[in-house]
Amino acid sequence: MFQASRRMGVMSTGPHARAQRVRAVLLWQRACPTALQAAVPAVERATDLRASCSSAAAERGRGSTDPASVGTADERDQQELKRLVAMLQCDQRLRQRVAKVIEIEHSTVSNRGLAEEKGNNAETAHAFAPVPTGSQLWKLHVRTAVPFSGFGFFDNMIMLTVGGAIEATIGVAFGFSTLAAAGMGQMVSDASGITLQGLIERFADNLGLPSPGLTNQQQQLPMVKSFILASRILGIVVGCGIGMFPLLFMPDKEVDLASEIAQALPCARRCEFMNLMTAQQFEEGDTILKYGDRSENVVLVESGQVECVGRDATGLPFKVCTMRPGHGFGHPELQTPANMDLIAKDGPVVMQVISKVDFLRVAGSEGMEVWKNSMQRERRVYLATQGHRIEDSIPPARKGTGKTRWFAHLTQSEKLEVLEITGHEHARKFTGKKK
Repeated sequence: MFQASRRMGVMSTGPHARAQRVRAVLLWQRACPTALQAAVPAVERATDLRASCSSAAAERGRGSTDPASVGTADERDQQELKRLVAMLQCDQRLRQRVAKVIEIEHSTVSNRGLAEEKGNNAETAHAFAPVPTGSQLWKLHVRTAVPFSGFGFFDNMIMLTVGGAIEATIGVAFGFSTLAAAGMGQMVSDASGITLQGLIERFADNLGLPSPGLTNQQQQLPMVKSFILASRILGIVVGCGIGMFPLLFMPDKEVDLASEIAQALPCARRCEFMNLMTAQQFEEGDTILKYGDRSENVVLVESGQVECVGRDATGLPFKVCTMRPGHGFGHPELQTPANMDLIAKDGPVVMQVISKVDFLRVAGSEGMEVWKNSMQRERRVYLATQGHRIEDSIPPARKGTGKTRWFAHLTQSEKLEVLEITGHEHARKFTGKKK
């Protein structure tokens, strides 16, 4: 910087040279305005001198130049520049700041020039680049879509396989929904995709896919970029479709009534409900519950089939319905004898069992709503007709057993039926209508 400042002090005295020196003075002032406050008048005079030089150049063009005035201005310019050079020689920090300002300005100008040149070259390349042929576009599509088909295939395959395994194990234990299990499977799939990316790319390269033979200018064409994007989308969609093949080998999902009830509960009670459930297995032909026995449990079918055998008005057995996964037995709110036989049918049967007291305490009204909706129509009809005898639900005639409260909760028709069963003449007079 010191050598450059010395050279600037002995520059030629033409108008162009004076303009460059004025520019240097302005740069120094921007680098350290406090250190060059004394040079402000000189800068102003140098700026005025630049304007006068421009006027003098114009007058020379008309043949009216004053050599004496131009020489005087050059001398003043030389003196001011010498003062500035002396200040730069005495202050090293000032020299560093001036050098930094000049370097930044030079870099900005150079970058601007390169950007303009690059833009011009790109426009020129796009203007003269030939449009790819149909054969080139087809080869480009094959080379682009095949790797992305592999990505989609592995992504969907891993997600479905892992998600199904999570739903069948951890999901059952903690009551996870299907979407939660699918999200966990997607996490594993994405993590695996990072590892398989390089393998898929190398495999695609070894397939010997055709090369489109596009030039660099053709690859920068907007229509080629859009075509590549469309090929990638199509490839990954096709790969995801093929990656759904694990669904063909997965067994049909059976309705799990215990999981449905758990999902209807808040998170705190959900875990407690699932922990209270115990599994019991019965072989084909085993009697799960006999007619007339009292059961203190709510029974939910998890797998297999259960045949329900009721009694007609004469006491003869008949088949009422067949319970499958998603059905349950044992009304949680009633402590009455069973009105049908439950017999395991067609292979082993797995039942989820929970006590009625725990069911009412943990499941509450939400669980009761789900349980009532799962009851079969045939059982509803059976309970509402000859299969349902209200006298079996009447508590023993003991004081303090809640007979009055129980009677108050009955419907109007049930109350009349109870009064009819009593056999008292005064009770039979009641018809449920006001006279």
